Amino acid sequence: MSSVSQDNSHLSPELLLARLNAMKTRVEDGLHLNELQEKIVKYAQEHPLITLFSVAAIVMSSVPIIGFICFAVATICASFVGFVFLEGTLLTIAGVILSGILVFIALLALGFSALFGTAWFTFNLAADIMQSTSKKIQEKMANTENDGSGKVSQTGVQDLKSRKTNIVDAD
Repeated sequence: MSSVSQDNSHLSPELLLARLNAMKTRVEDGLHLNELQEKIVKYAQEHPLITLFSVAAIVMSSVPIIGFICFAVATICASFVGFVFLEGTLLTIAGVILSGILVFIALLALGFSALFGTAWFTFNLAADIMQSTSKKIQEKMANTENDGSGKVSQTGVQDLKSRKTNIVDAD
């Protein structure tokens, strides 16, 4: 074993086959399998009826075992396939539900964003209108002539009366 390098990543198939044959030979030599096989063949040739009975009994005994093994393997395969279909179905249903929830949340977020954006625009517009109206009122108040005694001049009173008449007529 010391002649073989420890790195087995570059072993060729021929080298692997040679190593397997060497291990097989060592096992056969250690258990004396060749001698045992020769004894069995010699006994089978000397007693063919007993050999026939033994082989028939072994074959007939192995039929239920082979049937059970086939049934077990088929059951495992069917269970695996059923599990795969069941999991696939469950994953598909869960994916659809998750997608629906995410779409609902996205639409809800979009709706709230639109609502708050519209409210922000409306409040800014109202504030701008109030500021411009306030400026116009202040300008009008500054334009009205005040004689210093707190009384409004006659031209200012005439302007206010004409505006009041126009507003009443418009209704």
